[in-house]
Amino acid sequence: MPSTKAEQGSGYTNERESYRYALDGNLTTKWCDNGSEKPWMIADLGEEKTIAGFELFHAGAGGESSDWNTRDYDLLVSSDGVNWINVVQRRGNTEDSSKDAIALVEARYVKLSLEKAEQNGKVARIYDWQIIGVNDTGIINQ
Repeated sequence: MPSTKAEQGSGYTNERESYRYALDGNLTTKWCDNGSEKPWMIADLGEEKTIAGFELFHAGAGGESSDWNTRDYDLLVSSDGVNWINVVQRRGNTEDSSKDAIALVEARYVKLSLEKAEQNGKVARIYDWQIIGVNDTGIINQ
């Protein structure tokens, strides 16, 4: 079964903080982008899967200041990587980890767009991003 990969994103601070680390299931690694006004990354699920929700682990979940938690973000899905449908628009988040359930949707690609990467700044710090599937789709292991 194909695995979920992050192969596109707005950028990263250094090789050890690439967007691919947001999908490795490890809260000791992170994606950090300090060079983009609105950081983003795209996950490729390898094939269309049924998605039921998401969980994001922000700066506080990785032991950093909760002031650095992502404040405003959108989650979008796509079957072709070109045409996107917004399925989550979270504003005013302060939680160290945030969960967003959605109506079931089929998609191959998921885009995380940080509209406001911190409470008062613009540095993205995502320690983990879980894309939750249904019927043992293999998107994440729980």
